Amino acid sequence: GSFSVVVTVTDALSQVTSQTLSMTSQKDPSVTASGPSATDVGISTGWSGTVSYGATPYTYSWTINGGSVGTAASLSYTFSTAASYTLNLTVTDAQGTKGYWQETVVVSAQPSVSASASASAADVGISVTFTSTITAGTAPFTYIWLAGGTQVGPPPPSRGR
Repeated sequence: GSFSVVVTVTDALSQVTSQTLSMTSQKDPSVTASGPSATDVGISTGWSGTVSYGATPYTYSWTINGGSVGTAASLSYTFSTAASYTLNLTVTDAQGTKGYWQETVVVSAQPSVSASASASAADVGISVTFTSTITAGTAPFTYIWLAGGTQVGPPPPSRGR
């Protein structure tokens, strides 16, 4: 908020003078960011920082595991290795006061699917069960099954052919 500071001086002959200073107090910067906490290798992923309070203008510093990766309010980054990473945003206001935000980002390898059928050939009217196994990637997964170019699932179908 705003407030005034008054200084009053009286000399040896009782002469009085004063001056009023107008001051504004500000809360320290409060920092948040929005963006995913999970992604896959090779996917461009973005976060956006938001600052409340503090004195403008702000400077931004994004780091991943301690290494600098950006200096704007928003960050776009593509991870090359599957692992857990610590993403930090430090915002410094015009007075040099800092605000912080941190998140752990889990990066998975790109998804891979392995599918199988209970039979490779079947007579008309005989049921065949299809199954799939997903490795890596970031859940939840969406399944679409096609038979002869026609969508027959999700879920993994049991279909006579």
